[in-house]
Amino acid sequence: GAVAAVLAACLVGVGPSLVLEMTNGKITPPLFLFVGFGGMLVCQAVQLPSGMLLTDGPGFRCQALVVLGMTVMNLCISIATAPYLGAMGVVFGTIVSVALFQFPITLRRALKTIAVTLVT
Repeated sequence: GAVAAVLAACLVGVGPSLVLEMTNGKITPPLFLFVGFGGMLVCQAVQLPSGMLLTDGPGFRCQALVVLGMTVMNLCISIATAPYLGAMGVVFGTIVSVALFQFPITLRRALKTIAVTLVT
């Protein structure tokens, strides 16, 4: 999480000027888009370790169901917010669906896996 936060800060700090340089000033993405992608980076970095513990048969099935549910949630949020926020609406949908749907479920399942491993 901490490394992702540092990289997100670098993305926000360097990203806009890098895009301007790469496109010769023809594209000027808003700063909040870089902030959103930085937030998504941090969100995924925090969520991923719990998913890595779910690599047995039941864990993979759990992850498949969770990703399916998260995808539906993400699509609904993205479709609702994209007309108002543009690309940031899709980024926002991803952050919300990972943070509120995928992360809590995979974390709870990973903690169960750890508890069973410690007991046996």
